[in-house]
Amino acid sequence: MVKEDLNEISELLKKSPLRGSLLNTESRRKFFAEEISKLSKIDSIICGCIDSLSNPLKVVLMGEVKAGKSTLLNALLGVEISYMNVVEATAAILEVKYSQKEYAVIERKDNSKEKYSDIKNLNAILDEKRNDQKFFNEIDKICIYTPIEKVKEITIVDTPGLNTVTSENENRTKNYIANCDVIVWVMNGNHLGQSDVTDAINNIMDYGKPILCVVNRIDEVDGEPEQLEDYVRDEMGYMFKEVFAVSAKMAFEGRIENNNEKISMSRFELFNTYLLNNIERNSENVQVNSVYKSASVQLSQEISASSYAFMRVEKIIQGIQKEIDSIEKFNKDIKDSCYKIILQWIDFEFFQNEKSKMLYGKVDNSILKKYFSDEYINNLIQNKYKEISKEIYRQWTEYNEKLMNEKKQALKNSISIEKFEDGIFKKESNNSSQEIKESSAGGAVTGTAVSFGLAGYAAWLGPGAAYITIGNAIGTFFPPLLIAGIAGGAVFGIMKTFKKNDQEKKILNDDINRRIDNIKDILKNSIADKMIDNLRSISDSYKDECINSSIAILGQFDFTLNEAENLINELNSYIDKLKEVQQNIDIKL
Repeated sequence: MVKEDLNEISELLKKSPLRGSLLNTESRRKFFAEEISKLSKIDSIICGCIDSLSNPLKVVLMGEVKAGKSTLLNALLGVEISYMNVVEATAAILEVKYSQKEYAVIERKDNSKEKYSDIKNLNAILDEKRNDQKFFNEIDKICIYTPIEKVKEITIVDTPGLNTVTSENENRTKNYIANCDVIVWVMNGNHLGQSDVTDAINNIMDYGKPILCVVNRIDEVDGEPEQLEDYVRDEMGYMFKEVFAVSAKMAFEGRIENNNEKISMSRFELFNTYLLNNIERNSENVQVNSVYKSASVQLSQEISASSYAFMRVEKIIQGIQKEIDSIEKFNKDIKDSCYKIILQWIDFEFFQNEKSKMLYGKVDNSILKKYFSDEYINNLIQNKYKEISKEIYRQWTEYNEKLMNEKKQALKNSISIEKFEDGIFKKESNNSSQEIKESSAGGAVTGTAVSFGLAGYAAWLGPGAAYITIGNAIGTFFPPLLIAGIAGGAVFGIMKTFKKNDQEKKILNDDINRRIDNIKDILKNSIADKMIDNLRSISDSYKDECINSSIAILGQFDFTLNEAENLINELNSYIDKLKEVQQNIDIKL
């Protein structure tokens, strides 16, 4: 049943939107690098849980260097199985398993094995090779088989100390945790409260394994053992299932010397009895609970990583949508103003200068002919059309410049920028300025650049493309009608008839006004709408370019807006499914 549950979880994880084909490009993998790293660890731990079910329960000794893990192992077994310092110096994982006959095996990474019938010979070789890193790098683990009753129901594992001289040693220990069931964290009683130890244990807690704490070397520490236990419980109690203060050295010596006083003073039996009653005699249930607990923790980690990815992508989409809404509103304002500008021009500006000259100035037939020609009227319309087009272009360019400057400023504010120059962000480091080349873990640029690669975003905002290129859509407007002819014929013919006395002037003025009103009516009824539509189309084209520029940030990690929206929908459904499965797992704990 347990294995089926874990296999179900494993299959569910494969369906994560952050795994598989979704991340088929380098840009996407870079954007989700933090999540991918977490998911890889989760996959490893779940696989380790599945594998652990095929083996006896594993109790793993962990801790910093010189904490006394090997001595504690020897005290548990009552014999010197693990030579002091050999495991830590060699970075070897040492498994002690039950067998009716004693022997040892070195298992190498190439799947080859080397068997030793005498454990002392093995320890001598390990001691001899302790400085031969190549020799130990080829070793997967060392298995010691012994007829000692202590390991009949469980396997006890000794590991290299964390914070050892090489990261290889430390990583080997961390990678092994996924395959264990119970962790015994061994602390040096002389060095309690170290922040690096606390950090290391917090990282181990991510695996979801039960952790027991052994405060070792109490024979070297002033103060009562109970006080040490109380201190650890007060400061770190949330990390450990139980805390025991012991002296592994005194316990081992007492068992070898058959000295009950030393064994009693070591307080070792409190720890040993707990192991016997709560783990060894209940190993199957302990292993099942450990696996379920670890699986539940990994589901929480998966939910957290998926929710973080959801939040980041959703923030980008929300930021883009906020910009799009702003752009749409700006466009609407411009388009609304086109209608007002054209009508006001027709009512109050169109032909006003010409009208004044014809009514109050000296005019002749040639001037009237010119003013009331289709060519002249069309030129007036063309000039106004171009004037408004240029104003629309100016407003959009100014708006876009403001939009981009706001993004740059927001980006500067979000990451403590020292300098922004030539499309490169400079950030203050310990000694000098350095280019920001990696992805930010958080922050936002006008709601769009959440955890975006800052170098990529800087390039997108850089002077080479500081503002989007708004194509100049100013063109020529051709009125669809011969306005002058429709307006009533050539007014200059009147000039031949009238002598320009007061009566004649009035008739001429009335005729000019009538014809101008006719032209305005034609403009309003037959041409204005077309002009307005054309001007609005120009504004729409600038709007589209601005929107495309806002959406272009998604192109930095090879997503379209539609793909990004689909991703958050898929993540939302996936997170709901994870929570459902986790709830079912937690019921079984």
